[in-house]
Amino acid sequence: MRKRVGAAVIAVLSVGGLLLGTGSAQAAGKDIPTTWVIGPYGYEGHAYFNTVGDDLWVCDDYDGDSYGVSAYLYDDTTGTRLESVYDGVPETQCVSSNKNLDEGIRVYIRVCLQREKVDEVCADSTLGTT
Repeated sequence: MRKRVGAAVIAVLSVGGLLLGTGSAQAAGKDIPTTWVIGPYGYEGHAYFNTVGDDLWVCDDYDGDSYGVSAYLYDDTTGTRLESVYDGVPETQCVSSNKNLDEGIRVYIRVCLQREKVDEVCADSTLGTT
């Protein structure tokens, strides 16, 4: 009797662990670390993506270059733009945008120096997951 109960408990814990593991893996995304865009004056702007809150951040890091900095979050599979944000005030607080995105989408950031609403110099990030 004791062996049967023990085996049943182990089986339940194993199945429960698999179910919990699956749920956690889907819910946990992969952040995209800071991606810099380099312009004529060096590192002029950067962007990053936090999966908690689906926050896309962009920062204009250089004053006096007449550029703003835009960041776009793309679905790596479809090429669809999911989110965008712009910071045109250098060396102040960064700007963020957040949308409730579906879980498990492979994404990347394109961060660009922008002048008069035209992206002139861009850099792409590594891949993340929502």
